[in-house]
Amino acid sequence: MTRSSDTEIATLGGGCFWCLEAALGQLAGVHSVVSGYAVSPAPTFWPAEDEHRDYFAHHPFKPYCQAVGAPKVAKLQLAFAARLKH
Repeated sequence: MTRSSDTEIATLGGGCFWCLEAALGQLAGVHSVVSGYAVSPAPTFWPAEDEHRDYFAHHPFKPYCQAVGAPKVAKLQLAFAARLKH
């Protein structure tokens, strides 16, 4: 995690960045979520292709989003209800 003035930047790894993006973007205090690729240790980050950015938001009814993403988003909403953006 790095800090720039009042902003902290965290690089998180997860199996499906579509799900991470959809879930983490709902948390209060999170200004942006950028999906992409990094190599561990992560000195270089490559943003995801345009068609993969905000995928869950643009395609919530795709079978993968319904089967994998939606349950993860619902679980986050339940666990962190007090920390969601209003």
